Amino acid sequence: MRFLLVMLLSVVLSACGGGGGDSGESNVNPPVTGGDSGDGGDGGDGGDGGEAEQPPIAPQNLTPQVLENGEVKLTWTDNSDSEQGFIVQRRLSIDGVYEDYLTLGANTTSTTDTNVERGGSYWYRVFAFNAAGDSGYSNEGGVRVPSLKSADEWANYYVVDGYRVRSADLLATADGGYVVGGNFDGNTVVIKMDSFGDKVWARVLDGGLDVQQIAALAELPDGDIVIAGTFDADSLNQQPFFGRLSGVDGSVEVQKRVGGVSETRLNALVLAKDRDGSVNGVLMVGVGEREYQDKMLLLKLDVDGNVLWHSPVSSANSLTATNVAQAADGSIYVVGAAKMADAHYAPHVFKFDASGGELWQRRYPVTEAGSYVITSVDLAPVDTDGNGVIDGDDGIVVAAEVDFTTDTTIDYQPLLLSLDGFGNVQSAYRYQSDSFLGDFSDLAVDSSGGIWLLGYESNAGTWIARVGIAGEIFEQFNLRAAPGLAAGKHMDLTQDDQVIVATHTDIDGVDGLVIYRFSADRQFNFKTSQLKVSEAQAVSEAVIVSPVEGAAGVSQQTLTSYDAALEDRVPEVTIATMLHESSP
Repeated sequence: MRFLLVMLLSVVLSACGGGGGDSGESNVNPPVTGGDSGDGGDGGDGGDGGEAEQPPIAPQNLTPQVLENGEVKLTWTDNSDSEQGFIVQRRLSIDGVYEDYLTLGANTTSTTDTNVERGGSYWYRVFAFNAAGDSGYSNEGGVRVPSLKSADEWANYYVVDGYRVRSADLLATADGGYVVGGNFDGNTVVIKMDSFGDKVWARVLDGGLDVQQIAALAELPDGDIVIAGTFDADSLNQQPFFGRLSGVDGSVEVQKRVGGVSETRLNALVLAKDRDGSVNGVLMVGVGEREYQDKMLLLKLDVDGNVLWHSPVSSANSLTATNVAQAADGSIYVVGAAKMADAHYAPHVFKFDASGGELWQRRYPVTEAGSYVITSVDLAPVDTDGNGVIDGDDGIVVAAEVDFTTDTTIDYQPLLLSLDGFGNVQSAYRYQSDSFLGDFSDLAVDSSGGIWLLGYESNAGTWIARVGIAGEIFEQFNLRAAPGLAAGKHMDLTQDDQVIVATHTDIDGVDGLVIYRFSADRQFNFKTSQLKVSEAQAVSEAVIVSPVEGAAGVSQQTLTSYDAALEDRVPEVTIATMLHESSP
């Protein structure tokens, strides 16, 4: 339409004698190229020997810049002297569609976009136009308008079309951002956030007719995100799935069911590495059903989701396997809980070599506990020999929640075991405090060897603590959040060893995910009773995927049986003491 209007305008001006008079020049800018203007005749003839007008040359060097007031200034280079104007196009997401946004006059080389929001991301491109047509596009330029909040401390709220979302895993990424995975209505959502916690992209993965539940996330060296979980067709035919999403835009690069290991519920994954630290695949752990009833399965896949090997291991009845970790020497630890002869549960640890061969498995019943019911257990490699580095001579820490009462009441307390590389108990501590009780949820180890624990107590809210393997409590604080905010479930550490926590919430009747990022001084944490989480960031992009069957791997070993002689009973658990009290 704009080209028709330009042409009509040219005709009207020409009819008015724009090409005549005593100068023979047109009043149109830029002038329409014609022949000899003659001697001041009617001016509309224009001769018949001129060249046709050409579209303008494309502008270059488009540069968007966020101003202090939050507006976006655009500048570019005008490469043409024949344009009649410029069109600025804008899109609101990295995979969105450009739309005409601003129309500007000839010779313009800058403009300001005032219609932007804090926390939003915007992409631009520019082209010139005249009566002969449009130029090519300039380069693209994208910016994010920073939030007013600090990148060191924030809380963001995400909803998925009003569904009830539960967090499954959380990780800090190498680019300073974060990724959270969650489940809702039989589907999976993965959200990538920037350093301010604002959404960069989000993907909803629909398993079709199957129920799909994500369990764990990891980041590959190239920034891609690996996801793992379980497809559940009828509650009796569970099968692990593997996926890989682009770290740039969340597009699905791989999603497949893991072949050869059906009837298995997947619980955790971790990147597999060589001794030099290079990634050579993914380790996954789960618990079998039916044919693999009460068997723990450890699998290794390549980064495309093909099974390299899997090791089914037999143990006690009602075995759970909740997490997997790899030591510096390549050996692999798996932790879970095993049912004892008295129907109680105790922490259970397996150790494998780098090829999936079982080295040992041991169980740790806490004789001091009343029922020692273990409903949550985790592990991480740690510097147990005190040489300042985590190497092949070190072992692991195992954290769990244990009921230490001897009557019918339930009083869960965190339990921390330090094990050497052979599974021998080096220390055992439990934590007693009015605000340091209740459910244990997650564990992480920072760069200096500090052990971070996450849990929840109904009266004190979510608690977070940094402890040591010798029973030290270096730091402890509570997240007494606004009503509707539930227990913290997942935790990770940023590159500067600060804490991020994922939980879910019900605000105004809508369930969603809330992600917290805590600053080093922790002052933010003690203001959360008045916290108003940021306006919900909707997640609606859906990718419906029908996963293909992955290649089956080769079992590395036959089923083994647990040797009760290897039980390492923990006869006495020392009560840990606070070294540095945090004041609210």
